[in-house]
Amino acid sequence: QAPRDTAFCAYTILSDEVLWVEDARADARFADNPLVTGGPRIRHYAGAPILGGEGRRLGALCVISPEPRQRDWELSMTLSRLAALAGEEICRREAEQSATALYVSGLLQMGGGALVGMLAR
Repeated sequence: QAPRDTAFCAYTILSDEVLWVEDARADARFADNPLVTGGPRIRHYAGAPILGGEGRRLGALCVISPEPRQRDWELSMTLSRLAALAGEEICRREAEQSATALYVSGLLQMGGGALVGMLAR
């Protein structure tokens, strides 16, 4: 994990599409980046934004390499699909947690005895 001001993902999360950097040393946005000039010496980066419900930007799914790489449309599509699946899974888990919280809240409103009785089953 890199600080936000040097993270390639900070660019990815702002886009709706896969960010593909063939050679970071030749890209003005990243040429002086410490992740390029020092370890891990990133040359190639491809990242897809992970979107949540209502288009919330949650993060990015990416691949990096110390070697430059020309655009690969199949890899771009795969990254995009995997990022979409990650977003769906995050949303599903958030919905599950919300439903559980509502259920427990309802039990608490019914009184502590109801909650103890339900947990004892």
